[in-house]
Amino acid sequence: MSEGVVTTFRVDDASTIEQLWAVYHGAFSADAGLCIQDQQCYDRDAFISAMLDAEYVKIILLEAGEAVAFCMGTNNLEKARIAYLNPVRLKALYPDEARAGAIWYMTSFAVRNDLRRTGRSETVLHHLAAFAAGRDAIIAFDFASDKMPGFAEYVVKKFLQGRGLLGLAFDDAEYAPLGGQTYGAVRFVKKQ
Repeated sequence: MSEGVVTTFRVDDASTIEQLWAVYHGAFSADAGLCIQDQQCYDRDAFISAMLDAEYVKIILLEAGEAVAFCMGTNNLEKARIAYLNPVRLKALYPDEARAGAIWYMTSFAVRNDLRRTGRSETVLHHLAAFAAGRDAIIAFDFASDKMPGFAEYVVKKFLQGRGLLGLAFDDAEYAPLGGQTYGAVRFVKKQ
């Protein structure tokens, strides 16, 4: 792997895996205090296993031979449980696509911290749109709305840009919320 965007189902190169782990771990540990739910669903061993697992697609942006951004997902929705997905719900919402293996749940998306807001995420999303459009697939994902408000709209916008830039065969992209989970705490106060 040297330069540009690579879409692959298996990453065997130990150096590239280490670079991807650094991007992933750095992206989710830097802002850990912003989210109530831990956003880093992979530990190191599980991450390496996913890199070697051909049931995960990896879309990797390389610059000067280094991995600087990537996303990873699977259409084996049982494996997507690592990212706290309930596959029963997703299959109920999209039964035809589920039977066809056409739902890809993105378990991770990360850009190296020093390169955030520099267009790297856009490039990865353009190529994710190409991957999905070529398979008539649904891309499902979760995100920390406290950390990244507006992320869903951003994804749709970048998918549509990718359509134009890469000449993809779809007319529109629509986001549908799949559900929510609210965290809360009850504090007991003593009157004085």
